[in-house]
Amino acid sequence: GTGTIWTTATWSENATTVAGRNSEGAALNQLSRPNSIFVDDNNNVYVADRLNHRIVKWTPNASSGEVVAGGNGQGLNVHQLTRPMDVSVDNGGNLYMTDESGRGVQRVVVAGGNGDENASNSLNPGEGIYIDDNGDVYLPDQRNHRIQLWSNGSSTGVTVAGGNGQGVSLNQLNTPLSVILDTNKNIYVADYYNNRVVKWLVGAKSGIIIAGDGGRGSGENQLNLPSGLKFDKIGNLYVVDQGNNRVQKFIIDNNSSHDD
Repeated sequence: GTGTIWTTATWSENATTVAGRNSEGAALNQLSRPNSIFVDDNNNVYVADRLNHRIVKWTPNASSGEVVAGGNGQGLNVHQLTRPMDVSVDNGGNLYMTDESGRGVQRVVVAGGNGDENASNSLNPGEGIYIDDNGDVYLPDQRNHRIQLWSNGSSTGVTVAGGNGQGVSLNQLNTPLSVILDTNKNIYVADYYNNRVVKWLVGAKSGIIIAGDGGRGSGENQLNLPSGLKFDKIGNLYVVDQGNNRVQKFIIDNNSSHDD
């Protein structure tokens, strides 16, 4: 899991590209409308490469990826995928994913994997959802431009980010697609049409832009329709930059930001 991310931590303004970077396409060094990612403890990045109907693994500093599921055209055969949406890998190396075929969660044994972890513990059921250790569910409510917290056992949700209509103000979101939390339960949102990643502290009424403050574009400090988020084990932030067909890594600065 991810280590402690201090409340006042910051991330690099400019990102490095860890997957994609070669325009949209189907070659192994390209992606086509990637949707979500998983980052393992070795910083391998697994990409749900949506319109290429495949899951691609990019090792650190790789110039191209390796297809680990799908990649045989769109379809319902066992070796095919249909617009994969979410991907996760357990400690045994088994890969779990959902696609738009309606088949539910699928399990693939990645080379060397022999784990037996239950898929429900590995893959958040639904696009962009985050489930914490208590079983509380954080749900991107795209149409209402907010993040809803459904506490374990509760029948109603509570707004914990956004909820002030569609817009660009720091107390607003515009079609949030993904949410993750740090160990302090601060909330990080892929604010899709605002082309930014926003951090909401616990109980906050507005957010802080931590990535994409350069406006929409393809520069190192810019995003274009961010759709997925993940932290690595030290808190570096990985963003699926869907409109640029790449995955961006923002480096954390925890050194001077301890909560005293």
